[in-house]
Amino acid sequence: MSNPRNTITLDTIERAKQALLDMPDKAPSQRAVTSREAVAALKKEIQALQKRGYTLEEIADCLSGKGVPIASHTLRAYMQRVSAKRAPKPATDAPATPAAPAAAPAAPAASQARFELRPDTEDI
Repeated sequence: MSNPRNTITLDTIERAKQALLDMPDKAPSQRAVTSREAVAALKKEIQALQKRGYTLEEIADCLSGKGVPIASHTLRAYMQRVSAKRAPKPATDAPATPAAPAAAPAAPAASQARFELRPDTEDI
């Protein structure tokens, strides 16, 4: 009797599990990253080149020639995203003052309401 095509024995699963556990660690230099991660890693160098007068198109051409294929518009978008991420503010030495209890939000003014509440009627 042959095994159906999509069934796997528990022994096979255990062997596969052990094979996965036996795999060596991959060297960090061999780990694949996305283009966005590559741009984040190269952010300082890209910004330095821009300060030296290079355009994002020239930088994208250089990166593509060195094995990091990226279009200038994609590089621009990724640089905007990485630059928008701000580092958390450093903690100050001053003790934190307890925050005052938050007041209940004020009801919107009648002129700001998008609809008017009306009492129910029997009309259909």
